[in-house]
Amino acid sequence: MGGYILATLLAPPYFHTPFRFTGNAQEYFRIWIVNTLLTILTLGIYSAWAKVRKKRYFYGNTLLNDEPFDYLADPVKILKGRLLVLAIFALIVLIITFYNINIINAYFFFWPFIIPASAVYAWLFVMAMRFRLRNSAYRNIRFNFRGTQIQAAWVIIKSGLVILITLGIGYPYYAYKRRQFVVSKTTYGTTPFTFTATAGDFFFIYFITGLLLFVGPSLLLVVVLTVGAVESVLILIFMPVLMTVYLGALSLAAFAYRSTSIANLVYSNCATERFRLKSDLEFGSMFKLYWTNAIVIILSLGLMIPWAAIRMARYRVEHITLLHHGDLDDFIAGEQERTSAAGEEIAEFFDFDIGL
Repeated sequence: MGGYILATLLAPPYFHTPFRFTGNAQEYFRIWIVNTLLTILTLGIYSAWAKVRKKRYFYGNTLLNDEPFDYLADPVKILKGRLLVLAIFALIVLIITFYNINIINAYFFFWPFIIPASAVYAWLFVMAMRFRLRNSAYRNIRFNFRGTQIQAAWVIIKSGLVILITLGIGYPYYAYKRRQFVVSKTTYGTTPFTFTATAGDFFFIYFITGLLLFVGPSLLLVVVLTVGAVESVLILIFMPVLMTVYLGALSLAAFAYRSTSIANLVYSNCATERFRLKSDLEFGSMFKLYWTNAIVIILSLGLMIPWAAIRMARYRVEHITLLHHGDLDDFIAGEQERTSAAGEEIAEFFDFDIGL
């Protein structure tokens, strides 16, 4: 214990470099409206180019040490990935139609295909992660994903069995293993990341989320039964409206809590030997952002989506801080030299984006 305390005291101090977001709702609205109209006019084909324009805007307005991030993807590869997903979906529909599969016999029909389906999903997942990270860069250094299809398949099958055996209760274990796999196989140039969160952290977050989703409606049921006993005509008339509002707010609160807690947990447990991230999103602020954004989008018939997206991105980005030992510029310069010396091939023909 004494040795740990001494090591902590003698450890070099962390420098704090916050992220900044400089996006503007008016600027993004012009990009968004053009993307939307061209996607509609081209029956969805332009959506690949729309995604690249959107990503480049948000990446370019996310700054670390006053330097922007870059998104370098080829829209054609994104379109290729989406066509592949469409083909797989069409094949599944054809199989279901041809064999007349319904809910009752689907369980028995798909059992033999679990392992092959897991292998296909693992392949798609790894290709998509490679595409996403290899096309993300900071100061001319790309991120990378070094996970393999076999490793991904093992994670999917193992955690999937946990979900099946526990009848869904073990889902937090899958959430943990998936993020652990992604983070631990991600590199910035040649520098690998580590992931220090535990499965217990995920189980706790999902447990609280479950309480919000199930205990809350149970309390509502007690109120409804009590009101029914009183038989107040006025209250019974407005009860459906009150129930809808209550359940909607409760679901939004559960979603805000889960997304905020998971984001803080994942980001704050990403680290390398020289730096780590810290995320301090607040549940109350995120909940307020979600419901105000939802109301404004509904009242504007969707035209305020860009404003809501910029608002959310600014809050998320500006609550992340990079903690690092030593000068950040020195680390970047050293990483540029190591990356150049490695001479790694970046692009692969079969890499594509499928939105995973």
